[in-house]
Amino acid sequence: MAKYLGIPIALAYGETDTATGNNLVDSTASFESDVKVGDIVFNTTDNTEAIITSITSDSIIVLSAPIAQTSAEGYAIFAPNDDTRGNQILRTDNYQISQWQEASPDNDSVIIWFQNSLGTNMAKVTLAQIMNASASNPNFIEEVIEDYVLRLDAQSGTASRLDIPLNNFRDHVNSVVLLTKTITIG
Repeated sequence: MAKYLGIPIALAYGETDTATGNNLVDSTASFESDVKVGDIVFNTTDNTEAIITSITSDSIIVLSAPIAQTSAEGYAIFAPNDDTRGNQILRTDNYQISQWQEASPDNDSVIIWFQNSLGTNMAKVTLAQIMNASASNPNFIEEVIEDYVLRLDAQSGTASRLDIPLNNFRDHVNSVVLLTKTITIG
């Protein structure tokens, strides 16, 4: 049976143009088609977060707290834990994590190698990070992914997909949420 791991990636990300009260404004965004009420917004500049309470237009969302108070603050929007919208799926059956390199030379991505049962490297998976990947525990992201690959494998024939909740990417030791914007394989 094929096994798949779901990893949350950003539904939208960018920088604010302006901020007024609880409004987040980004003239380049497509909020009406990309996000919905209840999604989580992380301010990647100061590590604060809020929930979308309404969508005013394609470029303006209203948040539960005033987390974006100046222009040029980075943000990323994710579906909440119980919503798999935006999750990217990795096929993991018959593979195990063989080695990892926490960050690319410019510290903006995490690279994980998977190997098959014969011990040969078969797949290179790169998770492009929204924030500097070296800001936390050097192996934090890999440990989360490896834990879920092991959980999925332990479920034997009873499950073919397991999604990692967004909360599992919270590094409480370093007070940061490690956010992924894209995943590439190969």
